[in-house]
Amino acid sequence: MNNKLYPFLLLSFWALFVMSVPSFAGITLNQNQVAIVFAPTCNHVPVSVPYIPAEASFDESLITVSSDSEWALPSVNSESDRIEITFATEDLIASYTATISVDDGEKVTELFITATVPPLDIYRLLDDPLRSKTYGIQRDGIYNGSIIAFDPVQESLVSCITVGKSPTDFVINDDSTELFVINSVGKTIDVINLETFSHKET
Repeated sequence: MNNKLYPFLLLSFWALFVMSVPSFAGITLNQNQVAIVFAPTCNHVPVSVPYIPAEASFDESLITVSSDSEWALPSVNSESDRIEITFATEDLIASYTATISVDDGEKVTELFITATVPPLDIYRLLDDPLRSKTYGIQRDGIYNGSIIAFDPVQESLVSCITVGKSPTDFVINDDSTELFVINSVGKTIDVINLETFSHKET
C-alpha cells in the first residue's frame, strides 16, 4: 500500500465509522445533589431539579424516575424540563439519604437527596399580615437552616423551606408577596414566594 495514502484511508474509515454510530440523545441534570433541612414533624416543600435535553428532538416521554426511599417521591415535569421531588418528612427524626434514579432511555443518572432534622430551635417569629400563618427561623448553628410556616389557628406546622447557612433575620416586603431571609454565615439572601410558599431565588 502506498504510505502516502494510508493516513487518508484511515481518516476516511474513521469518518465512515463515526457517521454509522447512532447518536445517543439524553438529558443532563442541572445538579446531582440536593440537601434539605426542616423542623421535626414538618413536611418540606417540593423541590425541582432542572434538566437539559441533549437535543431539541429528544422524546421526554422516555424519562422515568424512581426512588429508593418512601419519603422522597420523584416525578417528571416535561413541560418545564424538571424532575419534581415531593417529600413526606413529618416522621423523620434524624439524618437520612435518598437516591433518585433518572433513566432517560440511554443512561441512568443518580440524584442524591440528604435530609437533616436538627433539634427544634426557632430563632424568631414573624406574622403574615395577609395570611393565617406565622413564619419562624429554624437554626442549626453555622449550617443550613429552614423557614417554617405555622398555622396559629390549627396550631400546626404547615411546611418548611431550606435556606442558607445560619439564617438570622427575615422581613416581609410591602405587598406581602415575598419573604427575604438573611443568612449570616452564608452571606446570602433567600427570597421566598409567600403566595405559593416556595423558594424563588438566592
